[in-house]
Amino acid sequence: MALITGQQTVVGSTTGITSNQRVIQMDKTIHLLEPNKNPLTVLMNKLSGGENTGSPKFEWLEDILAPKTLTGDAIGYSSGSTTMGLASGQGAKVAAFDIIKNPTSGEQILVTAVSTDTLTITRAFGVTAAGAIAANQPLLIIGNANKENASVRDILATAVTAKYNYAQIFRTPLGFSRVLKNSELYGGDYKSGQLKKKGIEHATEMERMYIFGEPNEVQSSDGGRWTTAGIDYFLQANRYDAGGSLSYTTFLDFAQQVFRYGTQGSRLMIAAPVIISAVDAMSASRLMTQVGGTMFGVHVSKVQTSHGEFMLVKHPLLSETAFFNERAFALDMDKLKDRPFTGAKTQLRTNIQAPDQDGEKHEYLTQSGLQLVNQEASGVLYNVNSF
Repeated sequence: MALITGQQTVVGSTTGITSNQRVIQMDKTIHLLEPNKNPLTVLMNKLSGGENTGSPKFEWLEDILAPKTLTGDAIGYSSGSTTMGLASGQGAKVAAFDIIKNPTSGEQILVTAVSTDTLTITRAFGVTAAGAIAANQPLLIIGNANKENASVRDILATAVTAKYNYAQIFRTPLGFSRVLKNSELYGGDYKSGQLKKKGIEHATEMERMYIFGEPNEVQSSDGGRWTTAGIDYFLQANRYDAGGSLSYTTFLDFAQQVFRYGTQGSRLMIAAPVIISAVDAMSASRLMTQVGGTMFGVHVSKVQTSHGEFMLVKHPLLSETAFFNERAFALDMDKLKDRPFTGAKTQLRTNIQAPDQDGEKHEYLTQSGLQLVNQEASGVLYNVNSF
């Protein structure tokens, strides 16, 4: 019998099969980690819609009802004083014949004249006796009282505030050679896989700017460049420091702030994972959370308070760095909208390669910005590290 050189194997076993001979058992799908990282954009477009802008800079006007809360100056006044000072700038809120209530003493006070931040007053203009007015005393304008047949009193008006933001150009390119495109690969069709992945990356970059961005415009000889401001930039009025841990009382204080103005009923709250855990822990014994359910593909839990309902969404981008992994944004969605530049809502531009290239180039292109009005109806809860 002739001898066969080379490695000897046991008949019927796999010992002699080389790795090159084996067919790899590869899943047909390349699984993407965190395929949906833009719940803010998804829900904003579904709930609030968008409005085209014909300019990279878009503007809007905001106004408020005449404010009725006042603060006294740092001096304080006796029960017999006939003048009273207010904190700097507060006199612009007051006109002659306004009725002011001192919540501490219950006294009702008539204003007879205003000079900058100094009021001439008639004390005890009601049944409650005059009392001391403390330094930095909170006061409330409750109405006005006028004589019959009198001329019209001084007219006060609030100043309209102009706000703005920019539509930023987002571009996410992808490309591959003809050979790569037509190669037989594990993991499915390379082109479709790349289109899906780059689409997610494009949406995620927009989401980051819509959360963390600041506005800017730079003009040069070859064109302009813009960045859009995000919700963290706009929300300055209601920023609530939880002090390191989230208690039930703290959560209710925050709810009281954000439901003071705007659409009553609900707020979208996009939150870091630690806040999700904190809300789950404190609501377990109070039956305040309705777990489960999706809204336009986004998982939402409903958290009920007497002030209003939070639609709670865990946002993965808030846990990318430790600095933001301690906050949540409560948003009045009626005050929030996407502002795409005309003709530049997210689109896939295909086959943009040079005619002589032996391959393909494509890109996702969007020019858009965020509009957030009346920031007082929304808020930021931050510095939550434990519960």
